[in-house]
Amino acid sequence: MSVYRKFFGTMLLIAVLLVGLFAPQPAHAVRMEQQYVTKALNLMEGDWYDADGNRVLQIGGGYINGCRVLAAYDFAGGSSHGAGRFDILESTGSRGLYLTWDIRHSDTDSIKLNDHQMLHRTAKSPFNESIAGIHLGMISAEVTAVLGAPPQTGNLRPYVNTYGWY
Repeated sequence: MSVYRKFFGTMLLIAVLLVGLFAPQPAHAVRMEQQYVTKALNLMEGDWYDADGNRVLQIGGGYINGCRVLAAYDFAGGSSHGAGRFDILESTGSRGLYLTWDIRHSDTDSIKLNDHQMLHRTAKSPFNESIAGIHLGMISAEVTAVLGAPPQTGNLRPYVNTYGWY
């Protein structure tokens, strides 16, 4: 009887450990130290414009669009090319902004706001190479605004194994 109890006790312990191992774990954001937040904000300091020439972001002195930056989370990448979430304090409360930046102190510096809107330091970004008004760094909505919706979309095989427009 004692051998069966030990066996079933061991099996129960193994089952509990396996369930705990494969159970979904909560994700926790990593709050960045203030020195890294300041460094990133200093790198991005200035006015940032959309493709239509509208100023969308104004960054400086620990503020984004006149709202104090409360904290930043989950930085990835290096100092000149990175991404992270910034919490700002608006009059209506706290708001999160996800920024991806590529800043090398050149005409092609860019910030992508909330994985949606591409911004540049100048109201009209200078691009040395473009075709029919399309240039590198444009998001699909900007391309659609210039050329219209594509007649066909799908996998671009056999040329490349990726989704694209025909």
